[in-house]
Amino acid sequence: MNRAHFIAAAFAILAVAGGANAAPPGWKHYTDPRLGVTFAYPPDWSLAKDYWYGPKEQHPPHGFGIQIPASLREGTNLVTADFAVLTNGAKTCKPAAFGGAIDGSDVETLNADGRTYQAARIHDDAGYGEFYETRIFVVTGLSRCIAVKYFMRIASMTHYVPGEAKEYDPDVLWKIFDDIRATMVFRK
Repeated sequence: MNRAHFIAAAFAILAVAGGANAAPPGWKHYTDPRLGVTFAYPPDWSLAKDYWYGPKEQHPPHGFGIQIPASLREGTNLVTADFAVLTNGAKTCKPAAFGGAIDGSDVETLNADGRTYQAARIHDDAGYGEFYETRIFVVTGLSRCIAVKYFMRIASMTHYVPGEAKEYDPDVLWKIFDDIRATMVFRK
């Protein structure tokens, strides 16, 4: 796709799905034609265009993901974290379709970024003194099932010699993930 077609397609997406928040200066931009989403992300993060969550043979949600740089983890108890935009082809589009033990009481309606989401938070024991924090935001009002998923794996501070690592503040990364999500524009 040449530059003129790309720009026209981006404006077509904006025209259909409304505007998004502006990205901070220097952020990279990506458009995924399969999922019909355009967004921005920090320049030192890595984009994975074929992102799978779970075994492929079980037809899990798939889409694309963004990995945080090692510099955000170094010297802390944050093991790994990523941001993903996923689809699952489900007839019913609920947060539970994107992983974790979620029942109806765990889901809330969230109005943010000029959109409405079905949102869920999951805190799971990962074993070995580690835990997972997951947040899922199913985008409502689209013709296909799409969710934005935040994921963090954090180790217990008991894994470290005192002074070897600081406890990671998850709110720092949640804020960056929220900022990425706010730049997203979805084709309806």
